[in-house]
Amino acid sequence: MKLAVATDLRDLHVASDLNLGHIIAVALDDQPLATSSRILLQVMSEERETNHQTEPVSATLKRIVNIGTDPWRIREFTGIVRFKRADAGQLKVTALDFNGYAPGPAGTGKELKLQPTTMYYLIAR
Repeated sequence: MKLAVATDLRDLHVASDLNLGHIIAVALDDQPLATSSRILLQVMSEERETNHQTEPVSATLKRIVNIGTDPWRIREFTGIVRFKRADAGQLKVTALDFNGYAPGPAGTGKELKLQPTTMYYLIAR
């Protein structure tokens, strides 16, 4: 996987080829990310409603003809997140579904490859 954009932060490294993406890591135990024992990672990309339609009005302007309906669709996630901690390899990453249930493991904090449709990950010691 070729990743176009990489960002190095103090506590993590994020790389993705998404044109528009958001990756947020939040400590759930009031500790810094560098020492936290429970972290929630949230991922989001472009979203669009089903059946959204536009028509050209001019060369630079479009008119919305159908605002669309549910369900909303999102672009599949791609990328890698690496925690910069000495114990990153021991951090257990669990993928969470939309309701917060754990369908299964997703790797370790040393290198988490984002799953195409998973928005939430629980990272724990």
